[in-house]
Amino acid sequence: MSSNGETEQTGQTEGENRADAWILQKKDKGETIEVAVLIEAKIGDNQISTNQLKRHLCKEKFGFRIPSSGLKEFCETNVINLTWRDINNSLEKFETLDQAVNYFTRNLKEYILMSNGDVDIENLLKEDTDSIERKQIFAHILGKVNEKMKHHFENTAEGATKIKMSGRPLAGLWDFWGIPDANGVPQRSPHISLRLD
Repeated sequence: MSSNGETEQTGQTEGENRADAWILQKKDKGETIEVAVLIEAKIGDNQISTNQLKRHLCKEKFGFRIPSSGLKEFCETNVINLTWRDINNSLEKFETLDQAVNYFTRNLKEYILMSNGDVDIENLLKEDTDSIERKQIFAHILGKVNEKMKHHFENTAEGATKIKMSGRPLAGLWDFWGIPDANGVPQRSPHISLRLD
């Protein structure tokens, strides 16, 4: 998996840089491609780089040799950033009578939880939950609280005092919301903090 939007260090040469995955639908099982989905996996909250996607689409060996000049508007409207939590939530709503599909989705959901791609908040109450999973759960709680905070302050009057989440790396089980300075950086005094003990 890649961790940023720059050239990947995969042991391949610059000209052989390939996408993490392609899903292709071919017309009448022939060679003509009707639909192509390019997949890039990222670590943490890193979002996909449109420049990286352009390289994958334009490459001659592993891409479609599409001129980059025609891709700017396409990438702006067709790039979708999804987290494993987004995918897991969509699977929760997915219903089908197909047993094979149900088997696949059930196992995918189990894998997402097992690999800490998403969290089961009830595990916070279990003594055998390790520190890594506890941090994942707390990050999830912080994210939910921050969604509410952002929604609240987006609807306050212009010029009113607002607070913002610091967004620190979750090496510890805490984070805080403070009044932003002139550069938009939340200040520690005064601030509101959440801590998990």
